[in-house]
Amino acid sequence: MKGVLTVLMAIIMTLMGFARQPDCDTKVIDGVRYEYRTGKILDFAGHGGPLQCLNIPINGAEWSQKVAVIYGATVPATKTNVIIPEQIDSFPVLSIDGFENCSQLRSVQLPGSLVDIGVYAFRHCANLRQVNFPEGLKDISVAAFEGCSSLQIADLPKGLKRLGMSAFKNCSSLKKIKVPVGAVSEKFVSGWLYRCPFWS
Repeated sequence: MKGVLTVLMAIIMTLMGFARQPDCDTKVIDGVRYEYRTGKILDFAGHGGPLQCLNIPINGAEWSQKVAVIYGATVPATKTNVIIPEQIDSFPVLSIDGFENCSQLRSVQLPGSLVDIGVYAFRHCANLRQVNFPEGLKDISVAAFEGCSSLQIADLPKGLKRLGMSAFKNCSSLKKIKVPVGAVSEKFVSGWLYRCPFWS
């Protein structure tokens, strides 16, 4: 029994090491207050992490690359257009989250460095009309744009690998969506376009 407990403790300690949290900080850029973390890709790429979509060899040097992940944003009530920075503290922004319920937003320019849009990232941004989707984007997570009832076009990049359930649910003004072949299974189509005008 003692041996089993020792092994279990060793496993738990190992997992805790892999789940360590990278540095956390805040910064105001162009009037928007960002909550972000910087760290190695390995710090973020575990199961359920914001960069789990990356397909990088475990022994590759890329795992040690330092990056920034945005977890939250405070947007002033008068700011309707946001340009999310390519870098924070000289580290490329690879993942974003935290713009949920920013009803004043009308347009968002996503950085070219972006590979992941997090769960609920822009959920219920009811006046959001325009979003660019950069070529390097790999993952749009669950309900990322749910309830963006003013969004009209979603031109998704060819390199997109995953489109989460309800990603564009209740986007009642969505007239056109371009989805790359292989980005999503046919059985999930009704889930991520639920209550869109061309898919009911």
